[in-house]
Amino acid sequence: MKNIFIFLLIVAFFGKTNSQNFFPSFGKQRTGTSAFTFLQIGVSPRGIAMSDAFSSISDDASTLFYNPARAVLHHRNQTMVSHGLWFAGLQHHYSAFIYKLSENNAVGVSINSLYSDKMVKRTEFLPEGTGESFSFNDFAFGLTYSKKFSQQFSFGITTRYVSENLAEYKMSNILFDVGISYDLGNEKSQFAITYTNIGSSSKPKGTSNSSTQNFEEFLPPSLFAISIASEILSEEDYNVKSVIQLNHPNDNSEHFAIGTEFEWQKIFYLRTGFRINYEEQDLPSFGVGLLILYDDFLGKLDYGVASYNELGLTHRISLNVIL
Repeated sequence: MKNIFIFLLIVAFFGKTNSQNFFPSFGKQRTGTSAFTFLQIGVSPRGIAMSDAFSSISDDASTLFYNPARAVLHHRNQTMVSHGLWFAGLQHHYSAFIYKLSENNAVGVSINSLYSDKMVKRTEFLPEGTGESFSFNDFAFGLTYSKKFSQQFSFGITTRYVSENLAEYKMSNILFDVGISYDLGNEKSQFAITYTNIGSSSKPKGTSNSSTQNFEEFLPPSLFAISIASEILSEEDYNVKSVIQLNHPNDNSEHFAIGTEFEWQKIFYLRTGFRINYEEQDLPSFGVGLLILYDDFLGKLDYGVASYNELGLTHRISLNVIL
């Protein structure tokens, strides 16, 4: 298994320098054609640090976002809060809770939001402001069920209500995520397939100046991903895990994401990752993590940062508490 994984790494690194040959460019024609694009923002600092190559390795409450199949693999209940600084002063918040019904069944609930402070309303005739203000808010509420069918195989599904509000206009929909997780042996290699944000098209509704606007319909930002993770180096005090993930979005080109995590004594973590055939990110992402154990408190504190070519840095921090 390790030899296969190393071979995939070599192929991916070769593709980094020859992406035009490995990937078709036609997908770029679909850029900007989906709605609810805030659902594409990674919610875990650990995932962001690994360039969101995460659906086969997620092991905290953020798995409700990345792969619902892995929620049942946690041995205890977990809760998580995550906050990110996005572009143009936008704030991104995510919170989740996983409850173990039994050894082979788990449920989860999650809230995902992207919002802005109030902004001054301006027009072409009143560029300094009309005296009115408006705000922007994206919101998603999800319910997850995850089941373990065997020691190796698990399945999960999420139903999510999504809304987008901008001034007088609103758009909403019901979306679904499905995922599977498969342990390839000895808990050192995992394989996952996910299909997220599945649903019908939506269009905004609302009025402005007493007139109804007509809008086109847009599909949600569906993503089909195949991910494989492997422990490529293991010693008594540390180990190294790597993940390769192939992403096929419905609104952009296919691309690879590769992430690596260094773990020291199961307490301290260093992470990095990069994407292939993804024009907005030429530089790798980075992050750190720390296990916190104090009396009966057990938690994980994580931080991740990613750089976008035109828009700059984004930061995210989270606390995951194991109950």
